[in-house]
Amino acid sequence: MKKVFALITLISFVTLQGCSAFKDSTQTVNIQCAEPGTILQVNGQNRTCPTQIEAKRNRDLSIQAHKTGYTSYMRTIGHHFSSTGALDAVGTLLIILPVVGLFTAGAWDLDETDIMVQLMSNTSQLNPAGVASFPASGQVPSPVQSNGK
Repeated sequence: MKKVFALITLISFVTLQGCSAFKDSTQTVNIQCAEPGTILQVNGQNRTCPTQIEAKRNRDLSIQAHKTGYTSYMRTIGHHFSSTGALDAVGTLLIILPVVGLFTAGAWDLDETDIMVQLMSNTSQLNPAGVASFPASGQVPSPVQSNGK
C-alpha cells in the first residue's frame, strides 16, 4: 500500500509540474505603428509595419523604427522568469526532474508581446495631439529667460 501511494505521489509531482521544457521556445509579438509607411528593424531584420514575428522567449527584443520627417524610434523589450519557470523551480525542490525545464527558453517570457510604435514629428511645432515635439537631435529648447524688470 505504501509503495502504491508513493508511486501515485511521484506521478502526480511529475505530471502536475509546469515543465518549461515542453513550452514553445518562441513567443508571438505583434507590432503596430501609428504612422503608415513606417519601416521597422526587429533584431536587425527589416520589416514593414504592422508585423507579427516569432521571437525567442529568453532573449531581449530590439525594435527600431524609421520614417522620413520623424525622429527615429528605438526600444528594447526585455524578458523575465515565467510562471512555468517558477513552477519548475518549486518542483525542483520537491523532486529533481523539473530542473531540466529551468535550462530551456520555456522558463522565460518576453515583457511585452503587443507593441505600438509612436513616432514624433521632426518639426518644432505642436503635433495634432497638442504636444510640443522637438528637433531630431533630441535637445529640448531652453526656456526664454527674463531680465527681472
